Amino acid sequence: MNRKNEIHYTGLFLDLDYMWSNIGHITKGRFERVIKRPHITFLYKPTVADYSLVGTVANIIVTGYGYDDENEGVSVKIETDNKELYRLFQNIDNPHITLTVHPEGHTVNTKNLDFYPVPIVRLKATYGVVTDSGELITE
Repeated sequence: MNRKNEIHYTGLFLDLDYMWSNIGHITKGRFERVIKRPHITFLYKPTVADYSLVGTVANIIVTGYGYDDENEGVSVKIETDNKELYRLFQNIDNPHITLTVHPEGHTVNTKNLDFYPVPIVRLKATYGVVTDSGELITE
């Protein structure tokens, strides 16, 4: 399905409460602005998204934690048998999930953090699409 100019970004999305209950012990909760829709961005402003992947569940492995004066996040890996999902993930320069951001910070800068190793945490995430109107489609 091609929804040209309607797709804001695609990625793997996690339930907020589920994620925090599993990684809260490794984070500092540095900033008040908590990301309400935690995710790993795959494509930003794509002209075409693969809607056949919507709803696909993957295992996410949290491998690191980092923060600076602007952002807080975790580095991640993926476990999936879905070859297309894996290919999309491999195209990400520094796979991560932004957790919190300074009021004047920008989520896009989380990729620049230095992540230090943490005990591995496994999470489930679902592939979805966010439209320009803000709707999250995961089914």
